[in-house]
Amino acid sequence: MNFKIVNAELGIASCSRDQVAEDIRNPSTVIFFYYQKRDWIVFNEERRDYELFLELVQGYMELNDRQRKIFLNQVDIAEVRKMIDTLNRILRIRRKWHQKMKAA
Repeated sequence: MNFKIVNAELGIASCSRDQVAEDIRNPSTVIFFYYQKRDWIVFNEERRDYELFLELVQGYMELNDRQRKIFLNQVDIAEVRKMIDTLNRILRIRRKWHQKMKAA
């Protein structure tokens, strides 16, 4: 896969629609996905509002847990709420994986 690193510190990359994971039925609708092999959150750079979603996710990832909870309680747009829920699942996976690596 040919990814462009967007933010190495946060582990964020981007790719074109045809590089989106093959097992996804409709890659044009994908905002981002988790690429576990590299521990990256990969954005579909051809997605409408790519820059907006990227900025939102980067800002959200820089918040602490308390700030994230407050932010999530204020979101009333279903698509954004679903995106943040997905991001939270990815962040939990990453946290567990990093803890496991530190323990090893």
